[in-house]
Amino acid sequence: MTRPTDGDRAGAAGSGGSAASSLGAPRLLTGRERLEAVSTVLQRRRNEHPTAGNFEASDLQWWTRQPRPTDQQPQPVWFDAADPLAAVTATRWSDGLGVDVHVPPSLTDDDVAQVWAAAFDLAAGEDGVFVWCADDDPRGASLLAEAGWVLVEDTGVSGWMDAAAAPPVSPLADGYRLRSRADRPNGPHPFVARNGPDVEARLQGTALYRPDLDLVAVTEEDEVAAYALLWFDPVTQVGLVEPMRTEEDHQRRGLARHLLTAGIHRLVALGAERIRISWEDDNPASSTLYPDVGFVPTQRMHTYQPGA
Repeated sequence: MTRPTDGDRAGAAGSGGSAASSLGAPRLLTGRERLEAVSTVLQRRRNEHPTAGNFEASDLQWWTRQPRPTDQQPQPVWFDAADPLAAVTATRWSDGLGVDVHVPPSLTDDDVAQVWAAAFDLAAGEDGVFVWCADDDPRGASLLAEAGWVLVEDTGVSGWMDAAAAPPVSPLADGYRLRSRADRPNGPHPFVARNGPDVEARLQGTALYRPDLDLVAVTEEDEVAAYALLWFDPVTQVGLVEPMRTEEDHQRRGLARHLLTAGIHRLVALGAERIRISWEDDNPASSTLYPDVGFVPTQRMHTYQPGA
């Protein structure tokens, strides 16, 4: 599930948690080093469990599409020998600070408590701070309640599709053509208007972005009518769809369905075994299209904020 579209506290995180925790002290990382380490944590979690967790590594790489005040804020990552094991991230969005806990299911309760304690340290004193916690994360929900955080919103849904359930590619409406960024590398990227002039360069700097999965439906005059960015993670064999949009003048012509179904087939051809997409309940188009295409709602996401 993506965070809201956009337009710091740079202190050491406390080790926190139970004395029984075996994690030890985290390393405080910033920028690209942190992105790579947390991506590894998320890949590790996905390979342990088919659906656990709020995000894929691809989600965090999508978030780098524009600079944020939190990019250079030191944030904690725990290591198991040389490998990243768990992390807390804080991301500045237009409507507040999102703090996220990333732990594999195999982590002990004491270790999970230590990571959440560091998250609460990172959130302390921040205005507009919030946490997402899925309904299949009882340990996270319990620790949030113990810390006095309250559920304020039922945020949305994540759905999954097995590769074997990939639907046929729907027809493309007359007057439109499907193109990828690999096919049309020149000219402004469709994301520029909402994410700034450096968005394409920033995406190309991530490990998982692929121009051949950066899809657009264009008119005969080469106007962008709809777009979808898909991600394939070869470490987990998981595909992600994020984001999708149809411009207002071109809606209700089946463009989103075509981009989605064509993109799913590209992901499967690359080796994706499962594909994830998320949507908000207050978006009726997404709430209808994604289940209709074959995504099975699997998790509900909840937003928590500190209690009064």
